[in-house]
Amino acid sequence: MLLEKLKAYNDRQECGPPMYQRQPVRYVIRLTGDGQPLPPIIDRATKEERRGAAMLAPHVKRANVIRPKLLADNAEYVLGVARKDSRPERVRQLREAFVELVKLCAQETDEAAVRSVAAFLTDSDSDRLKTPEDFDQTAIITFQVDGVFPFELPSVQRFWARHTGAEADATAPAVTTENGTRCIICGKAGPVLKRHPLKIKGVPGGQIVKDLISANNAAFESYGLQNSEIAPTCHACAEGYGNGLNALLAGRDTH
Repeated sequence: MLLEKLKAYNDRQECGPPMYQRQPVRYVIRLTGDGQPLPPIIDRATKEERRGAAMLAPHVKRANVIRPKLLADNAEYVLGVARKDSRPERVRQLREAFVELVKLCAQETDEAAVRSVAAFLTDSDSDRLKTPEDFDQTAIITFQVDGVFPFELPSVQRFWARHTGAEADATAPAVTTENGTRCIICGKAGPVLKRHPLKIKGVPGGQIVKDLISANNAAFESYGLQNSEIAPTCHACAEGYGNGLNALLAGRDTH
């Protein structure tokens, strides 16, 4: 089966933590231990990497919903800096969601570095941090506290796995066999996803495929299963085949 092979390919690679993806991080805000900024904002863009240096950073799939990425996201989420066509009220909601997620992470992990980021974000002057002249609001911004990237801390990675996994497990379908729904890739019985967690990127033609498996019309649905439930897949396997396919599409020597 194709999905099984993609999952196996990903398992052979140097995989990151659950719900982390290699992505370009352009800007770094350096902070002291008590959350005070150390200007200027570091711009890591180069001629070869115009979007910034690649890092394994928290990821979550989103369309038009408000869904922040932990400790590393675009300027609207992190700083409340709007793009030209963005509505101010929505940008305010984006930043509030990002701040609340960081505060929750700080509370659950009790990591000093995350508490420092939370302190910076809740400071009334944090949105006045001077940005570079050619600042790109769409690029990813993250934080470095006393030389440490908080999202690289094991406790933070475990928090993100729990946070994203809890949301996914809550979408388990109502229709099950007597042994529970079985994942079509690993064969284990348990919760499966209504929607798979990763977008497929780099498809020839410049397309971004939101869901490799999905039923968006009643004609494709059966037994009460909807969306990605038509091919029951657990969170680990869905993330695995998605990362595997994205790696193959991104690699210069694999297509």
